[in-house]
Amino acid sequence: MKTFNPCQNAAISLLCFVIYSFFVALGGKIYLSYFLPVLALLALNFADFKEIFKKLAILNIFVFFMILSALIAQNSHFALLVFFRANLIMLFAILIFWKRDEYFLARGVRNLGLGDKISSIFYFCVKFIAFLRAELERQKTVLLVRGFRAKSSIFSYKTYANCVALLILGALGRAENLQNALITRGFSGKFFFAKEKFGALEIGFLFFVLICLFARLGEII
Repeated sequence: MKTFNPCQNAAISLLCFVIYSFFVALGGKIYLSYFLPVLALLALNFADFKEIFKKLAILNIFVFFMILSALIAQNSHFALLVFFRANLIMLFAILIFWKRDEYFLARGVRNLGLGDKISSIFYFCVKFIAFLRAELERQKTVLLVRGFRAKSSIFSYKTYANCVALLILGALGRAENLQNALITRGFSGKFFFAKEKFGALEIGFLFFVLICLFARLGEII
């Protein structure tokens, strides 16, 4: 079974995510209709069900501490509300950007016409996140090749500290090289991404999301 995303356009995908997150995060209640866009995307990407929920489970580690603090304050209703809000937004984000690279978001920001400065900042942030991720994977491979095993010891803590230091130094070096390259090439602060076309499928999904959010059917919390 192949995966499929109804939003092939980066700008429409980003717009759907912003609107959905806004309504779910700021709404005072959770409705069953909020689950429909998530369930639709999940059905289309059901082949990757395990991978999707593995990512969601990792993100829920941070949500757990927020829920725990609410439960300690004896506010179970708020804890449940936080759980549903966070998981709906995270799952929607995972699904709508599933198997997209970092530059997909950068294209979306640019094509939404949010301005050259915001587009440039977002592009460089994405570029350095990709660099840090690749560098981290390289360091993990080097440690495995050298037979490193994580333990509760001073040696392990020193090794992790050295890895973090190398990441920071590598990022600073890459930033300086990139700055010099841009100055040499006469960079004017603009990135030119090809304009992406959108069809009836993207517009239809956007309206589907809006209908689900405005309908507010089946209040559960």
